[in-house]
Amino acid sequence: MTAALATRIAMSRRGQRILPQYSSMEHQSWWPWMRLGLFVTLVLMSAYAGLLLTVGGARAVSLVAVPIMVVSGLVLWMLPDVNREFRLPYFGLLLVYCAGSAMWPNYLAIVLPGLPWVTPPRLILALMLVIMTVHLSQHAASRQAIGDIILHDKIAARLYLMFWLVAIAVLPLAPSFAASLNYTIMQELFVFAPVLLVALLLHKKIENLRPILLAVVVGCIFTMLVAILENFMQQPPWINFIPSFINIDAESLQTYLSPQARAGQRSYRVRATFGIVLYYTEYLAIVFPVLFHFMLKFHGRKRFLFVPLLILMFAVVWYANARTAVIGLFLTLFGTATLAIIKQVFFKTGGDRLKALISVTFIAMAVLASIGAVASSHRLQMYTIGGSQHAGSNDGRDLQWANTWRHLSKNPVGVGLGNSMRYVGVEFRAGVPIVDSFYINLLVDVGVLGFFGFMGCIARISWLGIQTHLRSGDELEDMAGPLALGLLAFMIISYVVSTTDNNYIVFIFATCILALHRRQEQRLALQPAVHTSLPSSSTQLAKI
Repeated sequence: MTAALATRIAMSRRGQRILPQYSSMEHQSWWPWMRLGLFVTLVLMSAYAGLLLTVGGARAVSLVAVPIMVVSGLVLWMLPDVNREFRLPYFGLLLVYCAGSAMWPNYLAIVLPGLPWVTPPRLILALMLVIMTVHLSQHAASRQAIGDIILHDKIAARLYLMFWLVAIAVLPLAPSFAASLNYTIMQELFVFAPVLLVALLLHKKIENLRPILLAVVVGCIFTMLVAILENFMQQPPWINFIPSFINIDAESLQTYLSPQARAGQRSYRVRATFGIVLYYTEYLAIVFPVLFHFMLKFHGRKRFLFVPLLILMFAVVWYANARTAVIGLFLTLFGTATLAIIKQVFFKTGGDRLKALISVTFIAMAVLASIGAVASSHRLQMYTIGGSQHAGSNDGRDLQWANTWRHLSKNPVGVGLGNSMRYVGVEFRAGVPIVDSFYINLLVDVGVLGFFGFMGCIARISWLGIQTHLRSGDELEDMAGPLALGLLAFMIISYVVSTTDNNYIVFIFATCILALHRRQEQRLALQPAVHTSLPSSSTQLAKI
C-alpha cells in the first residue's frame, strides 16, 4: 500500500511538470474519438434537418432553426470581448431600412424556394440583426451604450418589462404554445433589431438623429406620391407589372385590388404600398408630425417645397377617405401649434409677449374655425366624427368590445400574443373573424397588466418627448415634440386599427426621444445652479 501511494504521488508530481499546453483536451488519447463522434453527430443532424425541410417545406423551418439558433447563441456568448473599431456599413443599412420598409409593398415577396415570406426590407433587417448580434457579443462598450439609451428612463423600462414578462408568462395558456412563442419572438425581432442599432448610433453621435428621421420622411413622401398615382389609376400602380420572381399573397389579393370603399360609397381609397387603407393612414398619422417639422425648418430654396408638400398631405388624406387620416393631420397641425405656443408663453424667457399673445389668438381662432367648419359640413363630420358610412364598423367594434369584456371576466391575464382573433373576433366577410382595435388585441393577448405595460410605456415616453421639447435648448431637442406627437397619434388611432406593422416606427421614435431626453438631462446637469437669496449684513460685508 505504501508503494502504491508513493507511485501515485510520483505520477502526480510528474503530471505537474508537464507543460500546460500539452495538458489540454486535444492532446488526450480520447480526443480523436470525440472529434469523430461530434462529426458524425453533426452529419446526422444535417441529414435529419434536410429531411424535415424536404417533407415539411417552410413549415419545418422554425423546427430546424431552433437548435441552430440555440447553438449559435452559445457560440456568440462564448466569444471574447475585443476593443477594435466596428466599421461595417450598419448606418447605411439602417437608413435604407427606415426608408425602404415603407417604399416596398409588404405583400410582395421574393420567390425563394423553401424559405418563408421574404421581402427586401426583411433581408436588410436580417442582415442588421446578424451584424448587431456578432458585434454586441464582442463589444461590452456597445452593450453599455445601448443600455444607457433604452434603460435611461426607469419607469418606461419597467412598464415594458412588465408587458414582456406577462407575454412570456401566459404562453402556456395559448391554444398553440409553439405558434404563440414564434409570433412573440418574431414581433420582438422586428421591433428591436432596428431599435438596438438606433440606440447605438445615437449614443455614439446624437447628430445621427436627423438623417435617421430624414430617411423615414423620404419613405413617407414616396408613399404619398405613389398614392396620388394610385388614385389616378384606381389600383396599385404595379399590380399588372409583377415579375415572375415576385410572389404575392393570393388569399389577400382580392382585398388589395378592391376599392375598400365605405358602405354606401364607390370611391376608391388609396393605400399606397400598404395592403389595407387603415394601416396606411396609421402610418401617415405617426410620421406626419415629423414631416411637418422638417417642412417648418426649410431654409433657402427649400421653402418653395413647403406648399407643394402641404397640398400633397391634404390630397392623400382626402383620397384615403378615412377618419384616422384626418385625425393624424389635425393632430399634426394643431399639436405642433399648441406646443409652440406653450413653449413661447411659459418656457421661453425674454421673448416677445405681444407675439405670443398674437399666436395664441391666431391658434384659438383657427380651432374655433375648424370646429365651425366641422359643425356646418356633413362631409367633414363624416371624415372626423363619422356618419352612416361608419355605422357597420362601429357596430362591429362594439360587438368586439362586448366579447372582450366577457372574455376578461373569465381570463384577465391573457392567452398569448397573436390569439385575440380566435376568442373575440367578429365575422365580417366570407366568414373570417376580425378584430378592429389594437387595444382589444393587447387586452385579450396579454391581459390588463400587459396592456397597461405596453401603452403605459408609450404614454410615458410621449410625456418625456413633450417635456424635452418644451425645455429644448437647440433645434435637435426641438425634434422631441413631433416625435411625441407621432406616439400620441399611434395611441389614439390604435383604438380603431388592429395591426403591428407600424410598431417598428413607434419604437424607433421612442428610442430617439429617450436619447434626446438623456442628452438634455446631461446638458441641464452641467449648467450652473442659480441661487437667489435675500441680502443680509454678512453678504453686504463680504462685498465690501
